Amino acid sequence: MPHPYEQISRTEREQIALRRRQGARCGQIGKELGRWRSTIWREIRRNAEEDGGYRARRAQARAEERRGWPRRPRKLAAEGMRNPVEEGLKAYWSPEQISGRWAVEGQEPISRTTIYRHVQAHPEYRKYLRGPDGIERKRRSQYQRIRGRKRIEERPAEVEKRQRVGDWESDTLRGPITLEGSLVTHVERRTRYVKVGWLTARNARTLNSVTVEGLRGLPVHTLTVDNGMEFARFPDLEARLGAKVYFAHKGCPWERGSNENTNGLLRQFFPRGTDFGLLGPADVRRAEELLNTRPRKCLGYRTPKEMMQQLGVAVVS
Repeated sequence: MPHPYEQISRTEREQIALRRRQGARCGQIGKELGRWRSTIWREIRRNAEEDGGYRARRAQARAEERRGWPRRPRKLAAEGMRNPVEEGLKAYWSPEQISGRWAVEGQEPISRTTIYRHVQAHPEYRKYLRGPDGIERKRRSQYQRIRGRKRIEERPAEVEKRQRVGDWESDTLRGPITLEGSLVTHVERRTRYVKVGWLTARNARTLNSVTVEGLRGLPVHTLTVDNGMEFARFPDLEARLGAKVYFAHKGCPWERGSNENTNGLLRQFFPRGTDFGLLGPADVRRAEELLNTRPRKCLGYRTPKEMMQQLGVAVVS
């Protein structure tokens, strides 16, 4: 596990430069140094040469030079701004109300985040804010922006009991966060039959197109998905598939257990850190075929492909 953040040392920069010349990726270098992959990526981006190379001596010199730069003073360090903000807080105005009022009066803009930071630095003003301990309520999480979702408990009973073919669980399998490529995976609940789609971009429009093409010719009654924004255009997906989309609860992966298990199996072919943008359709089809022709204990050691055929569903390799 990477240690708490500390400034990167000269020795670490020499190791980064050496491993970069050897072709190592940021994730590999991070593991060797006990650093997060993102820390290595930022270090290289910040201190790379114009030709894209990374040289330890130049990187160290740049880092030392930046440490000498004067830091921008905090906005509320100026007494002329701090006093009116503190007076507003004492009048039980929320940071948003203070910020909005300043805009109406044509004063220098100030964000509510800046005011909340001031309150955190000066706890004596917390008592003037609403909510527990005056702390800003947690922002609405991402999945709440998906409007009109149907919850998993609204699914028909036969879906839970795995009584028919055509009820799928869906999710995405991602590579490095800085890269666009990823996979979308669909698992049929009764037969564990897998369909894998290759996504060139992480957005709902791309996912819908790849999903519709991948499930073409197969029975689709329902899809149970997670709450990622890639499923935000689910009404379009429902219309094109003639199926219903249901959302599992946030932080409850067991509600899509078959899909989560399958994603784990796919990591055997595509380990963490894989750049999915470098894959081709043939790589995805091969992994899909290997999973669909693998005997499964939960199926009495029959394969998902055999189960689909036994239940009268024609599948194409």
